[in-house]
Amino acid sequence: MENEGGNPLVSATDPEILKAQSKVLNYFKDFYGITPVKVKIPNMEHAFEIWSKVVTSCMKPITVEMTGRKGDANLIWELLKWCIPGCSDHILPVLCSAVLNKLWVTHDEEEMDRYFKMVYSMEEFVKNFLGRDGIFILPTSPEIAPYHGQAMFKPFSVSYTAIFNLLGLPVSQCPISLSSNGIPIGLQVISNHYNDHITIAVAEEIERVFGGWVSPCDEEW
Repeated sequence: MENEGGNPLVSATDPEILKAQSKVLNYFKDFYGITPVKVKIPNMEHAFEIWSKVVTSCMKPITVEMTGRKGDANLIWELLKWCIPGCSDHILPVLCSAVLNKLWVTHDEEEMDRYFKMVYSMEEFVKNFLGRDGIFILPTSPEIAPYHGQAMFKPFSVSYTAIFNLLGLPVSQCPISLSSNGIPIGLQVISNHYNDHITIAVAEEIERVFGGWVSPCDEEW
């Protein structure tokens, strides 16, 4: 898998990430005789929509969490407080998430039933496709590490990781190398339920061969 399925709202996968993915796949092909297969998971292009709808329908509203579950925060008041430096107890991403939560949550049982069926369909496909010891190797994100705060303006990129969290699959994140600008590039290894030992073993092999995490600067810690 090179991307999350082709959602037009998700950024295209950076060529340097695809190059790193290709290096890893070729290594396993050359040294272990494992031929990679490109796969398309059903409904993967709707990953963000599925994840966000299911999660918001099953969780307490973010405005309730903002009060420590002692009430329901006044979102308009909290946004006004944020506009005055030092007056808000919450960071902007939390407030934006609370707004989206209010707009996005659905109480329509038929609509939610449709999303849950999509989840079950994806889970069944993955379970059958991966079998006893199969793995997916795909980008952690379509972009190389963004600047601080930049990810808030590209929320759909979380679909690369969020959907596998929703499916309850074991995932190991693997630093691979540095980009041409010295920014870390990573991939994720995903396997079937209860196969944590497989993703960890693959991650250890990737670390051994490709060097694992490399400091992007010369600073010594």
